[in-house]
Amino acid sequence: MTWLEFISSVLSSIIWPATVMLVVILLRGPLVELIPLLKRLKVRDIEIEFGAGLERAKAVAQIAIPQDMRVTDTESREQLGFDSVGSFPRSAVLEAWIMLEDAAVRAIGARTNSTKLGWLRRKPNELPDSLTKLDLLDPDQVGLFKELRNLRNAAAHAIEMPLTDVEALDYVTTAASMAKLLETKAGTL
Repeated sequence: MTWLEFISSVLSSIIWPATVMLVVILLRGPLVELIPLLKRLKVRDIEIEFGAGLERAKAVAQIAIPQDMRVTDTESREQLGFDSVGSFPRSAVLEAWIMLEDAAVRAIGARTNSTKLGWLRRKPNELPDSLTKLDLLDPDQVGLFKELRNLRNAAAHAIEMPLTDVEALDYVTTAASMAKLLETKAGTL
C-alpha cells in the first residue's frame, strides 16, 4: 500500500462521520427545537413512551374506576395542594404518585388495623399484592396502579423524555381518582 492509498483509505473511513457531525453542528438549533415534540425515548434496551402509557392508563381508568370515584382536573389539583402542573409537570407527576402511594398505605393500614406500615413504603413492589389480598383493588385496578407506578418511574428517571402539561394533568387526575377509590373502599375518606 502506497502512502496515497493509505491517505485515501483514511479519508474514506472518516468522511461520513465527519459529514454527520458537521450537519448536527450546523442544525443544532432546529434540532433542539424538535426535542419537545419527542414522544418516545430509547436509551439502551429501555424504550419509554409516556404518552402511550398514559393513554392506556386512562382507558383502563374509564373501566376500572367507577364514575362517582373519578375526580375532575380542578379537584386533582386541589388534592395536591398546589398547581404545579403547568410550571413543573414532572414534579406534579411525582407528587401525584406520592399521594396515591400514601392513600394505598393508609387503606392497607385501615383494612388491617395496623399503624406499622413503613415497610410498605420501602418495598413499593409489594403494594399491589397487598391491595389485592385485602380486596381493596380488583385485577383491572391493580393493573392501573402498576401502570401509574411505571409512568411515575419513567417521569422520575428518564429526564430526557419530555412531559407535557396535558400529560401531567391527565396523570394527576387519574392518580387522584385511584386515591379516592382506595380511600373510599378503606373508609379513610
